[in-house]
Amino acid sequence: MVDDKVVSFIKDNGPSLPVEIGKSIGYNSFITKAILLELINKELIRKSKRAIGGSLLYYVKGQGDLMRKRLYEDLGIPEKKVLDKIKEEGEVMISDLTPHERAFIKGLIDFISIEKKDDDYLITHCSYDGSSKPEVKPVKVPQKKKEEGEEDKDFKLFDKKKPKGFDSRARSFLEKMGEVLSAKKVRSGSEYDYLLRVKEPYPHELFVKAKKKKHVTSRDLGLVYTKALKLKKPALVVTTGKLSKRAQKWKKENVGELVKVVQIE
Repeated sequence: MVDDKVVSFIKDNGPSLPVEIGKSIGYNSFITKAILLELINKELIRKSKRAIGGSLLYYVKGQGDLMRKRLYEDLGIPEKKVLDKIKEEGEVMISDLTPHERAFIKGLIDFISIEKKDDDYLITHCSYDGSSKPEVKPVKVPQKKKEEGEEDKDFKLFDKKKPKGFDSRARSFLEKMGEVLSAKKVRSGSEYDYLLRVKEPYPHELFVKAKKKKHVTSRDLGLVYTKALKLKKPALVVTTGKLSKRAQKWKKENVGELVKVVQIE
C-alpha cells in the first residue's frame, strides 16, 4: 500500500519534505500532500510547525530530535542565538528575554514548549521526542488602559469607513491572524501600517507593514526592522510582491524571523 511505502520511507530516511516523499512513491505534490494529510489524521506520522522553503517536515514518532536537527540548519543566525541561549539555560521566562529575542519565539515552536506561570510564560527547551509536549492554549492577557486624552501618535485608525482596495485585502488577511488594533495610511492605495494582536504562541502585538509592490528590497526590510525596534515589537511584512534575492540574503543574515514576510494576492 502507498501508506506503508510513505511511512517506511520516512522511517528509513528520517524527517522528509513532501517533494522528497513524492519522488520516492512516484506521485505529484498534490496527491502526495493528500496522502500525508490522511496519514496525519490516522496519527501514523507527524509534521513540523516550521517550514523549510514553504514546506513542512514529516516524521514518525521517535524522530523528534532528527526533525529539530534538520530545522536548526535552516534557522537564521539571530534565531540560532536565541535558541542556543534557551538550550544553554534549559528554561527561561518570557519576561527575561529582550523584545528582540521574544520576536523569534513563534518560529522556534518546534524546539520549545511554552507554559503559563502566574503572570508570565515559562519556555523550556525540548530535548526529547516531543510526543508529550503540552498544548499551548491562548491566554488572555489584560491590556494596559490608556489615560484619558492619551493617543498613539504612530497609529491611529484613520478611517472608520469600510476599507477599500489593497487596504481591505491586507486587513482581511490580518483579521484571520488576530485583531487589528489600529492602522495608518502611509501611501494611499499601496502602503499601510498596522498594529496586530495575536494570541499564539503567546499573546503579543506585531507591527505590520503592508506594501503593494512587485519586489521587496533589503532597504524595505531595513526600514521595517528599524521601526520594529523603535516599537519594541516583532514585524510582519504583507506584500503583493516577492523578496529580491539580495533581500532574502539580507533577511537570513541579519533579522531572520524578527521580520516575517508573507505574500498575498
